Amino acid sequence: MSANYPEYDLALVAVDGDCGPAGMGTVGEVIVFGAEHYELVRDYLRAAHECAMCCYFDKRTDDGPMFSEAYLDAMRRHEDSGNDLIDAGVFAHKYHKRTEWSLTEAEVVEGWRGLTVVRV
Repeated sequence: MSANYPEYDLALVAVDGDCGPAGMGTVGEVIVFGAEHYELVRDYLRAAHECAMCCYFDKRTDDGPMFSEAYLDAMRRHEDSGNDLIDAGVFAHKYHKRTEWSLTEAEVVEGWRGLTVVRV
C-alpha cells in the first residue's frame, strides 16, 4: 500500500455479469473493502479494462489469430488477479470474477436500497 492512498473504505458495485442486478440473483452486489486491498483491486480492475479495450480496439484480420497477444496477456492477468482477490477474501467465488464492477467510495452506496452489501 502506498502512502499516497487515502485511508477510507471503497466499494465495488456490480453493474453487469453474474452478480450484477440482472445476473444470477435478484439484486446487485456491493463489496466494501479497506486500504489493505487497494492494490489487489487496482490490479484486477486494470486487467479487466485492458481486456475490454483489447477486445474492442485491437484490429483483427481474417487471416490472423482471433485474439491478440495483448488480449491473451490481459486475460491471464485478469484471471490471476481475480484469484488473488478470492485468496484475500475480497471475492467469495468465481462468479465475482465474471462480474463487471464499478469503483466508488463506500459511503456513497451505504444509503442505496436493493443491494446486497458485503464488507471484507
